[in-house]
Amino acid sequence: MRAGSATQFHYGGIGLYALFFGLMGVAQGVNPGINRPMIMAVVPPELRPAAFTLYISVFEAIAWALFGLGAGFLGDAIGLRPVFLWVLVILMLVNGAFLTLLHRTYARDTARLQAELDQRREQALS
Repeated sequence: MRAGSATQFHYGGIGLYALFFGLMGVAQGVNPGINRPMIMAVVPPELRPAAFTLYISVFEAIAWALFGLGAGFLGDAIGLRPVFLWVLVILMLVNGAFLTLLHRTYARDTARLQAELDQRREQALS
């Protein structure tokens, strides 16, 4: 090991990580703006508080805690650079694929909820 190599900075690698983290930040910033309206569009009004509680506490908080724990173990085993580069990219791709699958049923689910709400409105007005 050369003297000073522990503090040597590789600028080429930093640019790639900065790009991926920037893209991940944009993608994570867009997620709430997409996911929360989707929940509101497919869940009846009286069940929305429970749906948001489950979504935020289970799918966001616990998933991020498990990711942090798993990333720590993987970071010890294979190093942090590969973990943050590849694991985050893979997780974001899986998240995107899952949201794409959810979108396939979105139109049908929103139409079903709208029909139910229209029926409730008609019953309330008559």
